[in-house]
Amino acid sequence: MKYSFNEKTILRIPAQPLKTSFSKEELLSFFSKNENQEALFLSSPDLLDAFNKQQAGDVDSEKEKKLITSLLKYATRMHSRCTPFGLFAGCGIIESNIEDISVNTGNIQRSTRLDMHFTCALAQKLAELPYIQKHLKFYPNSSLYCIQDKIRYVEYFYRDKIRIHKISAVDNSVYLQTILQKAAKGATINELVQSILSSDIRSEVASAFVKEIISAQILISDLEPGVSGEELLIQTIEVLNGILKCYEIPSREMESEKSSSDQELRAIIELLENTKSDLLNIDHSIKNDILVYKQLVEKLSALEVPFELNKLFQTDMFIAPHERVPNIETSIACANNPTEQSESEYHTTPLVKSKQETTIRVNRTRPESGRKDNELQKQITKALTVLNQLTAIPSKTNLTEFKEKFFERYEDEEVALLEALDTETGIGYALNTNRSGDLNPLVNDLYLSFKDDDDTKINWNKRQSFLFKKLLKAHKDNDHCIVLKSEDLKDFKSNWDDLPDSFSVMYKHHGKRDERDLISVENAGGSSATYLLGRFASGNKAFDDLVNNIAKSEKEKNPKVILAEIVHLPENRVGNILMRPIFRNYEIPYLSNSSLPKDQQITLNDLFISIKYNQLVLWSKKLNKQVIPRMGNAHNFSFNSLPVYHLLCDLQTQNIRGGIYFDWGSLKHQFAFLPRVEVDNVILSFATWQLKKDDYQVLLKKEINIMEVVLKLRKKWRLPQLIMLADGDNELLVDLENRLSVEMLISMIKKRPGIVLKEFLFDEKTAKVTNEQGNAYVNEFIAILEKKKSTDTQIEFEKTDSVRSKSTQAQVQRFFAIGSEWLYFKIYCGVRISDKILTDVIKPLTQKLIKDELIDSWFFIRYADPELHLRIRFHFTDLKNIGHVIVMFQTSIDEYIKSGMIWKVQTDTYKREIQRYGSNTIELAEQLFHFDSDFVVGLLDEIYGDEGEDIRWLISIRSVDKLLSDFNYSMASKQALMENLKLGFAHEFNMDKSLKIQLDKKYRKHRSSIESILKINKENANELSLLFEFLEMKSRRIKPIAEEILSLNRKDELSMPLNDLLASYIHMLLNRLFKNKQRLHEMVLYDFMWRTYRSELARSKKLNKV
Repeated sequence: MKYSFNEKTILRIPAQPLKTSFSKEELLSFFSKNENQEALFLSSPDLLDAFNKQQAGDVDSEKEKKLITSLLKYATRMHSRCTPFGLFAGCGIIESNIEDISVNTGNIQRSTRLDMHFTCALAQKLAELPYIQKHLKFYPNSSLYCIQDKIRYVEYFYRDKIRIHKISAVDNSVYLQTILQKAAKGATINELVQSILSSDIRSEVASAFVKEIISAQILISDLEPGVSGEELLIQTIEVLNGILKCYEIPSREMESEKSSSDQELRAIIELLENTKSDLLNIDHSIKNDILVYKQLVEKLSALEVPFELNKLFQTDMFIAPHERVPNIETSIACANNPTEQSESEYHTTPLVKSKQETTIRVNRTRPESGRKDNELQKQITKALTVLNQLTAIPSKTNLTEFKEKFFERYEDEEVALLEALDTETGIGYALNTNRSGDLNPLVNDLYLSFKDDDDTKINWNKRQSFLFKKLLKAHKDNDHCIVLKSEDLKDFKSNWDDLPDSFSVMYKHHGKRDERDLISVENAGGSSATYLLGRFASGNKAFDDLVNNIAKSEKEKNPKVILAEIVHLPENRVGNILMRPIFRNYEIPYLSNSSLPKDQQITLNDLFISIKYNQLVLWSKKLNKQVIPRMGNAHNFSFNSLPVYHLLCDLQTQNIRGGIYFDWGSLKHQFAFLPRVEVDNVILSFATWQLKKDDYQVLLKKEINIMEVVLKLRKKWRLPQLIMLADGDNELLVDLENRLSVEMLISMIKKRPGIVLKEFLFDEKTAKVTNEQGNAYVNEFIAILEKKKSTDTQIEFEKTDSVRSKSTQAQVQRFFAIGSEWLYFKIYCGVRISDKILTDVIKPLTQKLIKDELIDSWFFIRYADPELHLRIRFHFTDLKNIGHVIVMFQTSIDEYIKSGMIWKVQTDTYKREIQRYGSNTIELAEQLFHFDSDFVVGLLDEIYGDEGEDIRWLISIRSVDKLLSDFNYSMASKQALMENLKLGFAHEFNMDKSLKIQLDKKYRKHRSSIESILKINKENANELSLLFEFLEMKSRRIKPIAEEILSLNRKDELSMPLNDLLASYIHMLLNRLFKNKQRLHEMVLYDFMWRTYRSELARSKKLNKV
């Protein structure tokens, strides 16, 4: 592996040690404690109010039941979920070479700030106050760009407290351009007004115009929320203090307004400063009375900014390191019941002093005992190697689709990024999942479930086949676990070159099994290791230092490009996870302010995009360098994002895999139970039950013995006592032997169409993280892996075409319009008449054109757009023949047009599918298609009626087999290729039991004919002898083509795998042979041929044994 482990590791644990079940009394007692009430208040103040009413005896039995269920969810989370969340779970940095972690009396660090939902609303309100607005600096909206005589940009407004974006446009004008130029470096309203004053423009008109464009968000102020640098409250205070200085400067203009405006501004600043101090005081205590928060809420109410109490405070907890004699101590951010402990006993220097604190003791591994930790890293490395082998590179992504569309529209042109991404005049980006910028009030608030193409359409490959076989064997043997071994994966290669310079590995330690660490790798990936760490860097210096070190290392590994952080705020509350300090030298601000100086901000107007070496290249004109965007947090940008933001985020992982992981793929939708998968004591995938509502409907009935029903379900599905109810990455622990826990489960699943359950394997007795009493904590660790040395992928952008590995791609012409060497006709006609046109018109025409040396090759395909038509392409020997060929073509089809059998003919631009057929093999493919087309029209001219249709599909099988033989495919290779094609088409056509039975029956019926057509030769072909001669002639003609392609393959110079090329050649051959339902024919023929090859291989194997 080309990576090394960072000496630092992230630890995440819940606030409390593991407790799997509660009684009602235990729950009520738990939330009666001040520290737990504080945690509940910060996450759900309404639930805390309900709890207090229950304690006062002010709720009925039905409400109490619902209350208990809700409390149990929170209590369970506080004891069993590691994801940082308020005071329910914390995270921190520890040394990577630790043995065991003991939670003792000690220290805690926490960070509380105002929620971005509130601070964004506050900034917006302040920016509208006249005495503040007139002194603000205004800048051009970061999304501005010009299209003809319009300036287009993205603005936002709020509907039902949700930020809605839309694309707007205004007329460009000299005055608007003057204002935008003035605002480029920041300008006040007065300065902007002065810039357009003239004899024709009065002051009142200029002022009204400036305020209008501010209101339209063409200009934004320095109070616009940002998500980099200091937290938003501090940014706001800094801006207001800058304005206050304006009032302190003596002037006639200021004197008139100073008395009232100055006092109001000072009052706001004082309130905000006091709020900042109050939040710091809150963080100085391990637990706070709810009254402290309520007093702060009362203060904030004076600002008259609407807020929701549950969206007012954002709290994070951290593990803070401590030096310890003789060991190292590390404190954990959690809210345990403290016990008295002498601070001097550990010689600590806490970051935040407190009378009652919680600590983690970390015993550093000594050199002589370091084997255990090295062994753990070896386990992780082995697991990552297996995941690397099993993680395929996605063939179709938003980025690849965009690249194809970009080339269709712009070819090699370098285009302004905003122009290319305009959803109306450009090509947009991922428009099926993103916001288009249009207003559709009736449907824009609907959240639809989208099928994942990778899951609903099988792209069958070696990996999927391997997992399928393992899964079938596990089900057959009734195994709960699949253990992978090295020899199982000998046919799979690992590739470390297409992974990021750094990435994170999240794993859990479940205790010991057979005296070895039992861990599970949750995920490994991200465009950078900063991905999971950035959001915590604002509240903790250790995180900030670590993230900066990672970013510095990545910069050193990429000296030829600029790594620029994306700064964008899509929604106010999302800012809570997007907020991070500055850790890169450059930022790309988009509808959000950057805290960096202007010369370190890369504006969208400065960015241009093009395709070079088959890669999308983002280029800064100002800096004259390639820019690679980075996003230093874990925001899910893949759905309902603005196109610009989505593209910038996707560009992070261009040409690299964004992660390595275990995925059942489409198989996970086919089985109710998926066994655990592990390697070397590392769990790659937990045992999972995917139950439909019918499977657990009995549990939802009233007047049943719940525990008896649960017991029956457990026996039926072999469910353990402890399971996790999974909603994506949100998991809730359920104890199936505890009634309250079961009732909680029922309340959560009763309206769902199905559920996913996972096993829970944590062993408390051998836990890695415990407290002084030996109580165990579930845990998550995040290891950081960094490339040992740089893989400089950017160097190719400075090389000339002559030294490119795929240099021929730049030399191959892609587009051929009318008047070029290729002439392209579309003939629209019916299905049946298409064969007649091919045999009676195209065949004699092409024979004459070639004989007269007017063309040297041609080919056809059948297509629908959506109307069925033939696509005919002629290649000229001399461009002076164009007119003559067009006349001959028109004469040949004239009677068919007059009779209506051909209802439309049109010319078009021939666009070579270079991505599909390869830059250095596209011309060879065209030659092959020529010989294919000659063969097919000759064949069609010799088959008639119903008998002819049987001959058509039989000769198709022989044709495919012969093509594979021409490319030196062995029987085993033929069988493997057909298996992949068969399985892919089976999924496309929703292969079920009924269809399988039909195919079985059809194959048995035709088996002897299929075997016969593959074995006979032209000497004993009887009535098929002429067709076999056609096929042999075609084989002789394409043999030189096959030899050249095979030679390129041996030299590893093909642009894509040989199997992919042959699959495409076969697909096009069958497209020509069948006049309709070509893909359905492909499904059947691939299935038949796979069965036939399999039988032949079995017979050969049996004979060899004999």
